[in-house]
Amino acid sequence: MRREYRGRGIGLRLLEEFIKESKRRGAHKVYLWTPVALKPAIKLYVEAGFVPEGFLRKHFYGMDMVIYSKFLK
Repeated sequence: MRREYRGRGIGLRLLEEFIKESKRRGAHKVYLWTPVALKPAIKLYVEAGFVPEGFLRKHFYGMDMVIYSKFLK
């Protein structure tokens, strides 16, 4: 994301809409994966209630990835 858009809550709103739509479609759990180096994204996911569930070594273009998941109520 471009610097001028960071810290404005856009990512959080997108994540909330994704979760809302997943619930509407009947999902009980959602997951995502992100490069280990994307610290701001990881912070957002953890603050939104996602927990680390797995690790993919050199998975995507040689990058290590972490799998995060969240159970939906």
